[in-house]
Amino acid sequence: MSLTFTAKVNRISNPRGSLRAFATLIVNDVVAINGFRVLEGSKGTWAAPPQKKGSKPDPETGKDIYYDEVRFLENKEEGQFRGPVAEQALAAIMAEYNKGSATSGSTDPRPEPDNARPQTRAARW
Repeated sequence: MSLTFTAKVNRISNPRGSLRAFATLIVNDVVAINGFRVLEGSKGTWAAPPQKKGSKPDPETGKDIYYDEVRFLENKEEGQFRGPVAEQALAAIMAEYNKGSATSGSTDPRPEPDNARPQTRAARW
């Protein structure tokens, strides 16, 4: 049985921070997994699985620990962070996200600045 992945992506209209969209991964048109996120950082845009905050912070750094709620259990070759099935699933999300950005253009509703200096005083008669 082969796996087919499709995705539904809901973009954030006015993103603040690195989060750009939420996504649902659909496996073989039978199972839907909610909570995937599309993030943008200094190294580009990527998809991340849903995460859950741990109950205790990291004892060394004191920061909160987050655990992936969706794990792909597959044989991974040495040196790979994720296996081929996980990469195929996340690529389906990114393909749907990129397809939306190619057709809709910029999601920012603000107009481009024209570099004109704004009027600071009311005109005198």
